[in-house]
Amino acid sequence: MAVEKPNIRSTYVIDWHTARWGRGKIAPAPEYVVVHFTGSGGKGGTAAATYKDWLLRSKNTRCNTHYLVDASGVYECVDPKKYACLFACVSIPADRHIQLYIDGNGEASPQACSHIKVAGNYNTINIEACSAKRTPVRKAPNAYMDTDFYFPDTTYRNLVALSAWLLDSFGIPLENLIMHHNISGKLCPAMWCNNRGAFEQWAAFKNDVALVLNKPVTAGDLPAPDGEGTESGTLVTGNVRVKEGDPIYLDPYGIVVGYVESDRVIPYTFERDGMYYTSLGYVKGGG
Repeated sequence: MAVEKPNIRSTYVIDWHTARWGRGKIAPAPEYVVVHFTGSGGKGGTAAATYKDWLLRSKNTRCNTHYLVDASGVYECVDPKKYACLFACVSIPADRHIQLYIDGNGEASPQACSHIKVAGNYNTINIEACSAKRTPVRKAPNAYMDTDFYFPDTTYRNLVALSAWLLDSFGIPLENLIMHHNISGKLCPAMWCNNRGAFEQWAAFKNDVALVLNKPVTAGDLPAPDGEGTESGTLVTGNVRVKEGDPIYLDPYGIVVGYVESDRVIPYTFERDGMYYTSLGYVKGGG
């Protein structure tokens, strides 16, 4: 059964591509749906305010998105079959308010730039969701490091509904629903990637989208390790024993996405800190 289409309005049409971005150009078949946030504060930003802000930008810096989502609904700004020029959907130097999440051990986010080589404006459908914030928005280079951004409940529900419908309509697999953070390293949406615990909320969002799709999320729907560099782990092969009921993790940091169904020995292709990446996801060794 097809996913029900949300009520989509065209109040804020912002198809203002410059020649650089190919005005009105038909894009290749989309391969990814990318979630962004507006960085707005208070009790929640609005599509109208975001539209106004973008209108005020110079022609050289204007950006747009396929969809704007707020508490009032879903708005299509650019035909998803065309390019959008969310200029931030590329890698931007870290000294321009683009901050990688760094934990207490000095390790960068395990998901930052995980899709930099495979996703960009050319093959993505972009959703800009209006955020809220519990404290005032700071005008500072590292403002995205704040941990009190969130999506109001109604905005969140609209985002889930739109994401599920887009995946279903364009035949895009659930694993290709990603954050802007996965492409550029920018903390976007900040509430889902600005600290280690925030990734649990991203996993919960994907679970909610999976429920609409009637497809249970598995570790295979979440990013696998790339194995680049010895500091992040080691690409090795071998076998590891697991037992029924052992947890399956999203990553080596303890986000559980499921449990082993039966005792077995399974091959792994990546090891880090006693955690092994298998066809199930990450498991602990020595079960």
